Amino acid sequence: GRCDLSQCQARMGDDIRTPIPDGLCEVRDRYVALAQMLAAGDEQNITFMTLYDCAAMDRGESSANYILIKAPRTSLRVKVERPELLEAMGAIPPSELAAVLDGDTIDASANKSLNEVLGLEGEIKSNIQPVDRDASGYYLAGVLKMQVDEQAHTSVVAVAITSIKGHVLSYNVYNDGDKPADIAAVLNRAKTGLSGWIAANPTAP
Repeated sequence: GRCDLSQCQARMGDDIRTPIPDGLCEVRDRYVALAQMLAAGDEQNITFMTLYDCAAMDRGESSANYILIKAPRTSLRVKVERPELLEAMGAIPPSELAAVLDGDTIDASANKSLNEVLGLEGEIKSNIQPVDRDASGYYLAGVLKMQVDEQAHTSVVAVAITSIKGHVLSYNVYNDGDKPADIAAVLNRAKTGLSGWIAANPTAP
């Protein structure tokens, strides 16, 4: 079933509540093994939660629409509040991708692939760069290329890095696509999801 923010809350350690966006569900059945495989492939982070497209799971299909909640292994024993974390991460360096994600430029390049816009190499596995920051988090976005059954599949990802109750965490939104507008869409979902996540975990006064 589908979840709305008020009814469906998943819990992480230290009582961190994670709202589940509409249309996504915690992995179940054979998708649990898929989630474990994805998590095992990321040696730098621990994956606490995998939210997958509910309708795709109902149909037994695969989907590029999912969210992973992670924490960097290096920061598991460190507690840092959000303002300090964001200050330590610094300013967003200028990049072509950040420029392309600016409203006017997206319109101009909406139908071109990111390879054309950014001149990416054909063999590139991923190209994820810092693109924005606000009071809630530090945002990276880009394109991932994965080889699945001899087929190269391109998807887009946005990563929102934040601190909740002193824990450094990332909210990672994935979906199909290879165009600037596709990155803008996952980035927007990451920002919306992050603000809902922060709101669900008020710090004690």
